[in-house]
Amino acid sequence: MSRYRVEQLPVTLLREYAWCPRAAFYKIHGLWEPATWSMEAGRYESAVIEELLRRSGYSGRLLLEQSLESRSLGLRGRVDALLVTSDEAIPVEAKKRTGRGKRYLHHRVQAAAYCIAAEEATGLPL
Repeated sequence: MSRYRVEQLPVTLLREYAWCPRAAFYKIHGLWEPATWSMEAGRYESAVIEELLRRSGYSGRLLLEQSLESRSLGLRGRVDALLVTSDEAIPVEAKKRTGRGKRYLHHRVQAAAYCIAAEEATGLPL
């Protein structure tokens, strides 16, 4: 029996599938869901995200751990932060540097899904 509603899949499941389809299968059926060190550490990153965004000159309303959904894609998820200004929305998904700092495809898939969901939710360009 699947743990997920058929209408909407979690964005993180999309990321898992891009990383390893077998991991997504196991996760759907509740057989395996490993908590990585970066997932555990990421729970304490809100202050760091906020500081980095403010330091970089962005201003606007910063929504931490923001729930988003895309009805057009049938996805839902929680982005680390969503920066909303008067003319744009910027989803922020923090990742720990792994190995040689590579940017992996599965992270790009997750970011793209959050971008589409943020655009639908706010009506603002990214």
